[in-house]
Amino acid sequence: MVVVRIFLRLSSDSGAVEAAREAGFIHYLTESLYVLEAVPQVEVPATSGVPRPKRKEDDYGIFRLYSATVPVQVRSVEGMTFQEWIQSRDSGGYREVVVEAGGEVAAFLRVRLGAAARQLDLMADQESNNTRSLVEYGLAVLGGGGPVYSLVPEFQLQLRNALEERGFRQVAEYACFSRQLMPRVREPHLVPMQA
Repeated sequence: MVVVRIFLRLSSDSGAVEAAREAGFIHYLTESLYVLEAVPQVEVPATSGVPRPKRKEDDYGIFRLYSATVPVQVRSVEGMTFQEWIQSRDSGGYREVVVEAGGEVAAFLRVRLGAAARQLDLMADQESNNTRSLVEYGLAVLGGGGPVYSLVPEFQLQLRNALEERGFRQVAEYACFSRQLMPRVREPHLVPMQA
């Protein structure tokens, strides 16, 4: 296996941030960690779209949602192509659901049901009004109990607002870095010649 790039997630106030820059890592994203300390038992809410379990064939629809919602500066680091995106994703230990609208994936929700760390991740179309109800849906899936964490990229304002309204509080901020180990190969293409 060839390693093409390395990712770092460092506490924003860590002394390692400057060391990462000096080592050639590029800061491409800031994320905030939110926590809800105690989760009461929540009933599954009604949503305008019906969440269903994610299937393997949903991967490309989720990639299209990712491409539509994530800024190009972040996508250029994490994965501009479908294959790069697939390779950069965490796998295992999640329960994943999608919401469709007009035959397209409009929202993607992942929850991790671990005993030590329960996690909620959400990506939704900017026009979607499902963010709050999907946060509630995720909490219902997680069930009552101790803390739930959500790592929110700086550009996901709808999710940030929905979490804060639900009682989540920000407990940390992280700087995300990447370093490209192999040069990108540009695809050949025709360029108009000037006389």
